[in-house]
Amino acid sequence: QSTRHQPLGQILLDKGYVDPGRLDDSLVRQIKEALFSALAWRQGTFAYYPGELPPPAATHLQERVDHLLLEGMVYLDSLASP
Repeated sequence: QSTRHQPLGQILLDKGYVDPGRLDDSLVRQIKEALFSALAWRQGTFAYYPGELPPPAATHLQERVDHLLLEGMVYLDSLASP
């Protein structure tokens, strides 16, 4: 099977280099870091496209949006505290 155009995480799983649970934890952490970084922006735009679905290989978070936003605000407050 060709590994061409497969996500790195899938290749690592297929070769047995990483445990599925650890990969999931790492992906969730990366997604949260990206969200928290976006929450820190002072300017920017946001676009919502109704009906548009994520690509099949996209990682889905099973988290409530309000919890993610609260966690993001706590994270940003911790960065601002001396």
